[in-house]
Amino acid sequence: MVYKPSNRKATQMKKRTQKLTTILLLIAMLLPLASCGNGGDTPETGRVNAESTPTADTADTDGETETTRADYPDGLPEMDFGGKTYTVLGEGMSVFFHADEMNGEALNDALYNRDVKVGDRFNAKIALSETADAQTTIDTAKASVQAGEDEYTAVVSYVIYMGMAVTNNIFQPISDLPYIDLRQPWWSASNLTDLTYRGKTFLAMGDFDMSGLSQTKCMFYNKDLAESYGLPNIYDTVRAGQWTKDKVNELCEGTYVDVNGDGQKDNGDQYGFAVDSKGDFNGLLWAFGKRLFEQQSDGTYKDVYYDEKLVSIVEWCYDIKNNHDYTFTDGEWHTGYRQFLKDKTLIANGYVAKTQWDMRQMESDYAILPLPKWDEAQKDYYTYVEGSHSIAGVLTTVQDKDMVGFVMEALNAESWKTVRPTYYDSCLKYKGARDEDSIEMLDILMNGRRFDFGYVYGGWGAAFWFQYCINDENSTDITSYYEKKKAEWNSYMDKVFAAFDEFTQG
Repeated sequence: MVYKPSNRKATQMKKRTQKLTTILLLIAMLLPLASCGNGGDTPETGRVNAESTPTADTADTDGETETTRADYPDGLPEMDFGGKTYTVLGEGMSVFFHADEMNGEALNDALYNRDVKVGDRFNAKIALSETADAQTTIDTAKASVQAGEDEYTAVVSYVIYMGMAVTNNIFQPISDLPYIDLRQPWWSASNLTDLTYRGKTFLAMGDFDMSGLSQTKCMFYNKDLAESYGLPNIYDTVRAGQWTKDKVNELCEGTYVDVNGDGQKDNGDQYGFAVDSKGDFNGLLWAFGKRLFEQQSDGTYKDVYYDEKLVSIVEWCYDIKNNHDYTFTDGEWHTGYRQFLKDKTLIANGYVAKTQWDMRQMESDYAILPLPKWDEAQKDYYTYVEGSHSIAGVLTTVQDKDMVGFVMEALNAESWKTVRPTYYDSCLKYKGARDEDSIEMLDILMNGRRFDFGYVYGGWGAAFWFQYCINDENSTDITSYYEKKKAEWNSYMDKVFAAFDEFTQG
């Protein structure tokens, strides 16, 4: 697939393409030198560090040489696996990584064609062993390891459950598998910066599974309501770096209308901001530049959760929830989304996949936005991925590591080349986004995704305290909550680090 830039962006795209060509030429000249040092090609694959490679399609509109995903080599040698089956154990979100047959849906057919292409190329079969739910998936994986079986070549399941299972010592590091190169663009860069411990990456996010895109947190903005209030162009606000928490307050002031005139705030009224009391506020923790753990120079992690910034974030979220008539929340899941569908709110929290469903039928024009920044001093827009997304792992009982690493890399690479563009463009951009500006906003969103070591491996711990404090206890006293829970949290994380240390110190 080659992206077709719009006319107004053609000149800018041409410059980027020319710059990219120059970079690639420099890479080619430097490769012989790079292979002599630690940062060069991997001995197994001879592939280039992904930080120097294109991570999106580019095209020159004047007919010059194009650089596309399809042209980007995966670096894998020719191989024949004799018809061996690569079996993925998973559930629920499997619609984002597997398809048994063609059905005319863009994502489904792209997944099916990916598996066929990889299977035909390397004489292998790709299969799914599907369970009823995430807990069953993990229980099945544990039982398989305890029995010493080599039945499942990969496990792809709910990230929280997968992270918790690491303490059961059932996963081997994906980073140790032959042919796996986590520097490549089909693996999230966050695998190395946020999920790798002393050089070992047990679980990894890759483009084999599209749930990591679909569950990305965002905000929706009703452009028709905004126009009726004479509000400024929201896209210019985002581009200028001015889409902040204070801007949310500013835009929402004066938007509440008691539509039915009963003097009570209910779901029939009109609001400025609608948010559910479950996970929506949770996403703002990362959006405002916080995280649970931060990787240190020796590859270990430091707990950076509690500080004055956390206290300030909790206080702001509590205030916007409880002290402004323009905010609506009803204690249920997806409150913001439901209000937004009814044209009953200017701004709503949500996640990207919502654009694939009922929002396609919305008559009102809407924008897809990144979550706001804490203030204009914050350099970038950040977001996190809703915890229901999947992540991949490989069981310790897997024997043919060459085959598993090879096919896993091939599937992720082919997904990056064909499935991700299909999902991102066809399912999200062209079907879900209403205009080119929203497409630009989606790009900002995806570039700002963060995966946190404490979220992935912390179970139902500190990642959710923020949410519990504001919603369940309706309090701003995160300090007392932290003091009450930190010993239990530290004990749990010690077990996680111990599981990693078995591999890193062995």
